[in-house]
Amino acid sequence: MNGRDPSALVLGEIHTQLLPTATPIDPRSARRLVESLVAFQAVTESTRPIHRVSSPTQLVGVDCLAPTARDLRCRVVGTVCRRSTLIGGWVLQLMSWATIVASAAGRGVREDWSQYLARPGTLEAMSRLDTTDAVAGFTTFAASDGAVEWTDIARRNWVQMRRVVTELAGYSEQALRPPITEFRFTITRDADENMTLRLLSEGESSSGRRAFALQVAEPEAAEHLAFVEQVAANDWLLTAATAQSQIAGRASQTALVVEALHRPVVHLIPMWRPTAALNKAARIRWAALDDIACMTQQWEATAGSMRDELLVALAGTLHDQRGER
Repeated sequence: MNGRDPSALVLGEIHTQLLPTATPIDPRSARRLVESLVAFQAVTESTRPIHRVSSPTQLVGVDCLAPTARDLRCRVVGTVCRRSTLIGGWVLQLMSWATIVASAAGRGVREDWSQYLARPGTLEAMSRLDTTDAVAGFTTFAASDGAVEWTDIARRNWVQMRRVVTELAGYSEQALRPPITEFRFTITRDADENMTLRLLSEGESSSGRRAFALQVAEPEAAEHLAFVEQVAANDWLLTAATAQSQIAGRASQTALVVEALHRPVVHLIPMWRPTAALNKAARIRWAALDDIACMTQQWEATAGSMRDELLVALAGTLHDQRGER
């Protein structure tokens, strides 16, 4: 990074969605899919508690404007990171992020690109950055001409992955299509080096947009990215389960209820492991967030309702089949 910059601001965006397959792909295919993104570089893979494979971090060079809510203009130059992660062979996360710091060479002076490549994932502000304004513009998804295209960078890998997953597993008309969530996050330095967590906004429920703020002593620490990724995954699982439960509730036939709930109950509900991949400090952060957002309570209620509805629907289907004999 660029030393201990008191104004360091980490911005990022995570899109979470299902692969367009009827069911999860196997671990070997999952690894091949992620390996297709970057040639001759090893992926990161773990099998417990859930199979997870992540691509190497890729860099995108930018010379754009920082996000703003009040139409302030601050040019930033450097590289944005992007990474793709496949969880359980089905849940895909597409992520972009960078740390904005004060210019090392002096305000308004742009260096050779080699200098920026030596500091991956760092954007240098060419003038004074109003951090409060940047956070406000970023977390409200405010449109700004000439600004960094965080969404485009995050989703750039999906074009290639969609082609490869079709080759590996084919496109399924029976694929589930729960909402895609756009999870924007900011990580800033707390003046007293105390950690605070707050959800800025959940946005419109139909848009799938989220905004999340994290204040910590060292915003640049890589462990915070792992925590934010897990929060985004947990949020998406709850969003997807709720959407499928609502579809089942509107179903007019027992068979449609089974169709809406069977695969989520079998494949998605076991993925709820909100702290299994987190270290001790991150588990404490999750507990603090969960105390505010009550995500675990919502999940347990939703998952339990889905199981019950599925059992009733299956029993009804069995009863109908017996009646036809």
